Amino acid sequence: MTVAARVSGFAAVPLEVRLSDADAPEADADTQRLWTDQNLATLQAELKWTPSSPSAAAGQIRRLRVSLPPNAGEASPDDNAAELHVLLTEPHVRVLYVAGSIRTEYKFLKRLLMSDTNVRFLSLVRVESNRFWAQGGPGAAALDRLPETPADFKLFDVIILSNLDRTFLNRTQMQNLRAFVNDGGALLMLGGHNSFGPGGYEGTDVEAVLPVLCGPRSQPQETTPFIPQLTAEGQVHPIFQGVAPFFFGPGGRKPDENLPKLAELLGCVTVPQAKPGASVLTIHPTRQIDGKPLVVLAVQRVGAGRSAAFTADTTWQWDAPMRGLGRESPYERFWGQLIRWLANVETKVRESKPVVMIRPDRSFIRIGQGSVKVLALVQDDRGRPATSAQVTLSVTPPGADKPIDTLPMTARGGERLFEAQYTPVKAGRFMLEASATDATGQKLGSDSQRLIVMPFSAESDRLGRNDALLESLAEKTGGRKVDLPALPDLIDSIVENLAARGKIEPHHQASITPLFNFPLLFILFVALLTTEWLLRRQWHLR
Repeated sequence: MTVAARVSGFAAVPLEVRLSDADAPEADADTQRLWTDQNLATLQAELKWTPSSPSAAAGQIRRLRVSLPPNAGEASPDDNAAELHVLLTEPHVRVLYVAGSIRTEYKFLKRLLMSDTNVRFLSLVRVESNRFWAQGGPGAAALDRLPETPADFKLFDVIILSNLDRTFLNRTQMQNLRAFVNDGGALLMLGGHNSFGPGGYEGTDVEAVLPVLCGPRSQPQETTPFIPQLTAEGQVHPIFQGVAPFFFGPGGRKPDENLPKLAELLGCVTVPQAKPGASVLTIHPTRQIDGKPLVVLAVQRVGAGRSAAFTADTTWQWDAPMRGLGRESPYERFWGQLIRWLANVETKVRESKPVVMIRPDRSFIRIGQGSVKVLALVQDDRGRPATSAQVTLSVTPPGADKPIDTLPMTARGGERLFEAQYTPVKAGRFMLEASATDATGQKLGSDSQRLIVMPFSAESDRLGRNDALLESLAEKTGGRKVDLPALPDLIDSIVENLAARGKIEPHHQASITPLFNFPLLFILFVALLTTEWLLRRQWHLR
């Protein structure tokens, strides 16, 4: 993170900014030396922090502290430290979804992946001929065409091909895609009339990294609606953790009767067989090919990467009906775990909890310096933006039973953030607390940070030279304002003006002049005294 420190009155004094974990004070802190020859300067430091505590887990809020040790003679050490709350999340997974046409599956899957806080999603959808429409979520890579070079492929962790005929990929692109998977990337191909064999991928570099053989273009489509059946390996695979009871299982096990019934998928592409070494996780419960169950989902490790073949393309059927009934479906969990497994981000079944995290833009302010902008991040128990939540900001003195002020926080459009502006009118130490409740009034959580409010100080409010005031004084008194470099010219001008007013003509007559009544010496004395005063004001010296 980048830390900015405003330093006043400590020119040529070594300083050290420190970043530490308030929740793990025994952990090593990152520090950086700061130094300036300016009396007033804003310095920047780049500091790093990695959560190394064994208790660190996704969804946890950690309190970081940034501080500068007080120096002797410092007027107020209260503004030498600031606290920052950070939310631990899973690593970001960069996903590219390439679709040969806009289908219902694309609409649902795009909405799911774009709302996933740990996914950076970009889609390229063919709209006509060879033209693709790029659409990305926050933080997505910038690419408005199909990836071609190795550098293009390195922008992503997982690439999804959906109903894309092989004619849209040249030989170099397919070779680079194969190298991408072997070097640690991931490929997922979805079913469709232009996928696998019907899409012309037999014998290509793409087929070489898929866990199944694609077959020829004449490979038929299976149109019988079905619910996938898990194999013994699929029953315990991380992709199906927490959702296996929704499906048929090995040995004829039926889905759990206490769970909502899954909608049937509307068919799939047939593939001749899985490759040796591939793991078949789901099969068609009734259809076979060459005496073997029809593969629906197979995965495989390829070099340093991973690949998957999902021959169906209508999993949106699992989500829509249950969402309408307000019931949870395995759709989100299945796809979230499939994408993470492909990206080699192992997931664990855990109980999620809502998150509320506060972030004021400052922890120290003087009355009259403006407002404190406070942001609050609010997520529900599934990591989604709680945009319908009611969020309030309270300001409470230490030890007080009631807050001295309570403000509503408004949602920022399209984000999971809520915002409020607080203008302090009373000096003291306070706690800023953001509290959130859901649409039913149930509390989602709260978070707080301290705020120090100091009395107004005109001297501290502006330490630099007040040019506007000096110009005003010069105008009203018939003088003029000049900068320090022009001081010699000003003295010459004063001497010339005095000479002109007194009509003094230079002469070389020897005389004795009493110095105690010498106007030029007095003017020089005043000029030097003024120069010292101006320099002290500019350098903020007492």
